[in-house]
Amino acid sequence: MAIKIKTVERKLKFSKTDEGEYRYVMLPEMYSALGQEKVIREAALRSGVSQGVMQTCWDAAGEVIKAWATEGHSVALPGLGTMRFGLSAQSVADVNKVKSDIIRTRRIVFTPTWT
Repeated sequence: MAIKIKTVERKLKFSKTDEGEYRYVMLPEMYSALGQEKVIREAALRSGVSQGVMQTCWDAAGEVIKAWATEGHSVALPGLGTMRFGLSAQSVADVNKVKSDIIRTRRIVFTPTWT
């Protein structure tokens, strides 16, 4: 499996006073987001099942992924790898100060399976 990549010239600066340098960077080719209906229609066509059955399977898979990922599991994405939720938080010396407001960023951690 390959991913489409493009090269873009960007001015890289590491501080406000830095004049920066132009460098070439590689980025994934991005298209518009595909709607759920289009994905279900295409999956139904490729698998030979009806769109109604595919919709039911899609909803069930979504519920399983949501439940397991929010419980802390790393969930397999067929043919791609695994995903899990992660976060970055401020450290504190007192356990009583551990609250959700010390979370700086929330993210999805994706680990690809390269074959």
